Amino acid sequence: MGAGVWSFRKYRLISFGIFWFFLTISVTSGIIPIQDVMFEHRLYLPVLGMILIIITLLFRLMPQKNVKPFALIVLIIVLVFSGLTYARNDLWTSSVTNSGRMHIKNHPASHGFSRTWAFLISHKADYRNALRMFDKVIASDPEHYNARFNRANIRLRFQDYQGAIDDLEVFIRKYPKTLQAWQGLGKAHLELGNYDQAEKAYSRMIELDEDNALAHFERGRTRMMKKQYGSALEDFFIAKELNPTNAAIYNIIGQIHTYLDQEGESPGLFWTGH
Repeated sequence: MGAGVWSFRKYRLISFGIFWFFLTISVTSGIIPIQDVMFEHRLYLPVLGMILIIITLLFRLMPQKNVKPFALIVLIIVLVFSGLTYARNDLWTSSVTNSGRMHIKNHPASHGFSRTWAFLISHKADYRNALRMFDKVIASDPEHYNARFNRANIRLRFQDYQGAIDDLEVFIRKYPKTLQAWQGLGKAHLELGNYDQAEKAYSRMIELDEDNALAHFERGRTRMMKKQYGSALEDFFIAKELNPTNAAIYNIIGQIHTYLDQEGESPGLFWTGH
């Protein structure tokens, strides 16, 4: 900034380049702490100021203001960086998984890493390799909550339900209003037979979003496992009203009525008005 002020009168282009850089980068990078301190795309606009400074200095440092050698130097610079740009583009157009591996190799504790792998996972990447990468991130930063959430989803896929519970409990302490986290926690507890904990998780989902048909359906399934058929029917009928095209809801309601009839109990004792 001092150099920008000092060069204002004599070297206007250099001064302009300095102030351009600071002004344009101040939009995304300043004194306010942020998670991702550095990101290359933030330099797309500010780098114009650096280019002006470099070009001006190169021209002024030449003993004789001869355009030909100056143009040759600029051409060499352009060719070198064009090659680097091409290599970078080739990286991103190759296997997405390879780019994710490069990211974790160079930046194992990067917050952006978990977002990268979340993208990979959504595109059916190598889940086992993704799991190993998330293990490395969490080992270096146990409070990397995005990595915890994504690892929990992979653990659910691999039926590591206790591992998923461990990750989701850490994530929920930080982000207690994330519906997907409570849904995953309920599923893990339900699969392990922890029906009370599963019911609490789905009830929490309903507290956050009372019109969530999936939460009512899953809590109904949990209550079925606890043989609380009346409460289960209540949840299933609410789920039916919220999502009337879901055939699974009608099927399970029919199953409960059939079971209760076989047991000699009238479903009306458990549910009235439907």
